[in-house]
Amino acid sequence: EDYGTPVAYDPRLDAQGKPGIGAALIRAAVRELQEETGQVLDPQGFRFVFRAITPTGRPRRFDARFFLADAKMLETDPDDFSQASDELSHLHWIDLAKAKTLALPFITGVVLSEVQSILAAPESLKKVPFFHHTPERSVFTLL
Repeated sequence: EDYGTPVAYDPRLDAQGKPGIGAALIRAAVRELQEETGQVLDPQGFRFVFRAITPTGRPRRFDARFFLADAKMLETDPDDFSQASDELSHLHWIDLAKAKTLALPFITGVVLSEVQSILAAPESLKKVPFFHHTPERSVFTLL
């Protein structure tokens, strides 16, 4: 399949997917960031940090890749959300420690803990956690 213009990306994004899908995922992340928040970030500004798949049988399922980006890499004013979609409201930055005190879905808390670990050692080359499910249990593996 043709996934469009070549984009450099972490090859682990292709894990258990079609070869080259990682580039499409990066382009989707760039597009979603801009559509939802009005913020513009170059495709090279994303770091793949986590993947999670919702268990079978849940009313809302997802197969999500989570990315981390440095706000200094934004091509737009990081405090200007005037171009954000109507889908989100009251957009603003929040301190990571404060975010972790909020009532969040389980996986969001896990991903924020991973982000906190990366921020403590940003130059480290870490494996990417992958949370998924077998018929018997939930599993964390590393990509």
